[in-house]
Amino acid sequence: MRKTLTIGMMIAMVLFTFAAVSFAGQKSDMMGEGMMYSKSAVDLRMDMRKLWEDHITYTRGFIISSVAGLDDTGKVAERLLRKTRTTLEMP
Repeated sequence: MRKTLTIGMMIAMVLFTFAAVSFAGQKSDMMGEGMMYSKSAVDLRMDMRKLWEDHITYTRGFIISSVAGLDDTGKVAERLLRKTRTTLEMP
């Protein structure tokens, strides 16, 4: 149980770091006046936004279950890790 918690938290920290670095690099690109984006660029951005929202939701659920000592902590951790694995397998 504690090992699952540690692994989950480590994965969350890594993903947060990658996301922060990624968004920091994109910020300067997105500040251009009147820039036009291709449909594929907009679709990618929206897909990444959805992915980020899902990750936040599952991480929040895990933290709440873990801190409160709820019985579903293992199931929530499993769901978070499954989502992480699915994300990492994306082409």
